[in-house]
Amino acid sequence: MLARLGLTLPLVHRPELILRTHPVASMSNHILDSPTQEVRQDPTGRLIAPLAASHQSDSAGAIGTLPGDLAGAALSRLRALLQMLALHLAGITLANRPVPGDQLPAVGPTGIAGLSLAVMHSGVTLAAIVAELLSTEVLSGSSSPLLESFRPTRFF
Repeated sequence: MLARLGLTLPLVHRPELILRTHPVASMSNHILDSPTQEVRQDPTGRLIAPLAASHQSDSAGAIGTLPGDLAGAALSRLRALLQMLALHLAGITLANRPVPGDQLPAVGPTGIAGLSLAVMHSGVTLAAIVAELLSTEVLSGSSSPLLESFRPTRFF
């Protein structure tokens, strides 16, 4: 989308496989991040989890293991973590994580009037503060010092 505007935001290729289970009873509306597995539950009751055990620190540019093997291992970790739930695989999805080229968030004005962006891998964990800071900037026209190191214009 940015290329049509003459902007290039370099992204690191960081694929991830995401597991979805069949719906289970409601367990939490938060992200559970344990040393062995990250998981969240969507509104339909499905559990959503990355297949990589160390999802946040994974820096692989390719998936080197068969998806079925990864899914089996992730389901085993989830079953150990959530022993009270009967978990069954519903599907696996390939996702490309939004990681800017220098691996830091890219947040703020782009240099094009009226266009700001927020791109980061930690979108779920940083969403509340980034939304608050960026919306304040957009509405007030002032700059947040907390976002200065993360301006997307460093790439343009």
